[in-house]
Amino acid sequence: MDEGRFIQWLLKHGLNPGSVRTVVSACERVEREYGDLDELWDVDQLAGVLEELKYSRADERAGRPNPSSIEITGNLYTVLAAIRSYLSKYIKFKEESDAGEELSEAGTEASKLLAFERESELQRHLRANLAQLHPGLEIVDDGNEHRVGSGGQIDILARDDQDRLFVIELKAGEASPTALAQILDYMNHIRQEVEERAVLGIIVARDFHPRLVSAVAEVENVSLFSYQVDCRFTFEQHG
Repeated sequence: MDEGRFIQWLLKHGLNPGSVRTVVSACERVEREYGDLDELWDVDQLAGVLEELKYSRADERAGRPNPSSIEITGNLYTVLAAIRSYLSKYIKFKEESDAGEELSEAGTEASKLLAFERESELQRHLRANLAQLHPGLEIVDDGNEHRVGSGGQIDILARDDQDRLFVIELKAGEASPTALAQILDYMNHIRQEVEERAVLGIIVARDFHPRLVSAVAEVENVSLFSYQVDCRFTFEQHG
């Protein structure tokens, strides 16, 4: 999915940031089950996925099962109708993009602001629900991003019941390979501050570049956790 340009398009067409996040999250759910939306667009303009998401009131009355590959909690008819509606927005975006519509510089800046807003939302949720990420963690940065000597700021600094420190780095979208260098730098600075205490790192992102996943496999003290948004955040460890 061309997420950055899609966000710009949604903002340009009058959606507020909260609605944009809802639409993008729904499209991400579709991608997790059916594959990249742009590749599916090239096949049949997403007609096949839309067809599989169909679920009528008659289907509901007959108690027919979920026709899609997407795990649904709640009312099937309502949720699938919403996902179809959000996916239709991506189809409209692709149609206009193929027609050569240009997105403005203002739209680019707005999409950056939205990504920052989403990362801030993720941080607020994690600070309030740190046990979802790792049992026994408690925040030790007094609620503020911890600044290190290299000039960076640690999103969340926490400690577990074994007195190990955890440097937690958050990414709103896909974490690139540079995220590993960033968190190792932060961990090194914290290790110098606390000397003999163990320091571990956690990178939380929606998705991870394959090179990052490969590199982290060779680093014992860094873990990757992906998040999903379905009215609430859920976390899944990778590797």
